[in-house]
Amino acid sequence: MPESRFAILDIVTIIAGEGSDRGRRGVVMQVRQYPDGKHVYGLGAMSDGETGGLYPEEWLEATGEQSRLEDHRGPGIHKIREVVRIGPDAPEPIRGKLGRVDAGPANASDDQYAVWVEDMGDEWMVSERDLEPTGQRLPAPRPAPASSLRVSESGELLGQESYIVVDQLEWHL
Repeated sequence: MPESRFAILDIVTIIAGEGSDRGRRGVVMQVRQYPDGKHVYGLGAMSDGETGGLYPEEWLEATGEQSRLEDHRGPGIHKIREVVRIGPDAPEPIRGKLGRVDAGPANASDDQYAVWVEDMGDEWMVSERDLEPTGQRLPAPRPAPASSLRVSESGELLGQESYIVVDQLEWHL
């Protein structure tokens, strides 16, 4: 597997592609490798505050800077992949069950976590006050095959593409 040029948390500048993208800076949040060996990077935390996207390696230039991992942690007390027990005041079908935190609160005024409840085979939104830590945390995933739909900017379905997720910011949080 060829080495990727950039790593998670690297800050890069977009030097090619759509005119409005050129000159924007972003943080590498995901590294993908396609079957032809090429790497594509998911960028976020963009310098202009706008949404990032997926960019091929040749469109990016290193800045020599890195973002801090702490700057990407959410405001909640529970971490992604933390195993929690759901308390007695949570929705009745999931009370007392074990769950895995998939995502934390979006902002400081929110206390909702996305929790995968294996016994239910579903993800539930659960308040922080209804989650009890177990002291366990699942290990970060390893690089694995993935796929996604390709959609044009106008919303037209272009097909499906397969790749390997080599690294992802959430694996480090």
